[in-house]
Amino acid sequence: MTDLVMNQQDIVGKAGLAAPAATSGAGETILFSVKIKAGRAVIGDALRAFLHGLSSSTGTLALKIRIGPAGTLSDPIALTLITSAAQVANQHAGIDVLVNIRANGVIVEGKGWAQAALLPMATAGAVVVTPNISADWYITITCACSVGTFTAQVGEVRGL
Repeated sequence: MTDLVMNQQDIVGKAGLAAPAATSGAGETILFSVKIKAGRAVIGDALRAFLHGLSSSTGTLALKIRIGPAGTLSDPIALTLITSAAQVANQHAGIDVLVNIRANGVIVEGKGWAQAALLPMATAGAVVVTPNISADWYITITCACSVGTFTAQVGEVRGL
């Protein structure tokens, strides 16, 4: 896991994927998790989360953003993006989302892609999750593959 260090510049902090991370089997796998230190983010802040990688074979991808206190699969799901058709072998996929911190909680919205297709959201609308931003909390990106693997090559969480 990586700590997000904030400062007072236009870009208030960033954390990048240190090495490639791959799924294994059909279970949900954490690819990238960033700790937001207590009190570093406040209501009205926005963070950008980006992850890009490569699928090893055909299959459906389910990319998820989890927001919560643990940086694990137990944290609530804020956004799920799923390929509507089989992912093409050896093609790129990823997500690019904004994490908005509001008075009523955190909302994540954005897009995902698999090869040339945009991934639809798996929920009817935005999901509000309520991490305690006065304590340490995490932005975690996960993936599950129905077949083969997905390997994240680059990832970043950046303050705006």
